[in-house]
Amino acid sequence: MAAPALTHLVLADSPSLTFLEHLNYAPSLISLVLDCQSPKLWSSPMRPLEVRRFTTCLRGMLRRCQPPLKGLGLTQAPIRDASLISCLETLPLLEVLALDNCAQIMNTILGSLSSRARSNLLLPQFKEIRLFENPQIDAGGVINFLTLRNASMPPAPASARPRINGIVSFTPSSTDEASDKTIRSLGMVVGKDSSWAWKSCPLIQSPSDDAGQ
Repeated sequence: MAAPALTHLVLADSPSLTFLEHLNYAPSLISLVLDCQSPKLWSSPMRPLEVRRFTTCLRGMLRRCQPPLKGLGLTQAPIRDASLISCLETLPLLEVLALDNCAQIMNTILGSLSSRARSNLLLPQFKEIRLFENPQIDAGGVINFLTLRNASMPPAPASARPRINGIVSFTPSSTDEASDKTIRSLGMVVGKDSSWAWKSCPLIQSPSDDAGQ
């Protein structure tokens, strides 16, 4: 299946994985959102098969299509750190990553985004992360990620905003007031109160939106 004009794709129902399996040409795709919490997806009797296929379908589509993806959003996605990292390695243009209640994603993904030498950074164009109540991501992992990733970027004027920005909302046991304050000082918004506004904001503006501004 070819979709040469497709720029933004949101999939949130049972045929989603079949669509990914058949998509083989998407040269304009800059934003991909996969919402796996949809009742339409999980009420299907194919649920176990859908879960097993998720990583294979996503990684296969990214490798086949090689889209110029700038934004990737996953909600309740059944994917582990190693599999997500292998997907991110195919997306050198990615600027925004959103992970929402992904139960199997851990601090490991944050370490991978900050542990490489400047010349070999994973996602060299990366500038915004949105983390919403991922139960295995805690404040320590976020602080280490922001500190190391910002340090690995080229020097910037003192007046420039932090290299990485975004939002994080934790599960109750994953943070404390002191940690939240540190994260804010590193350029991130912290707390559930702001989550809705961030979730409703597109990962990447469409070219027509940019032209109209």
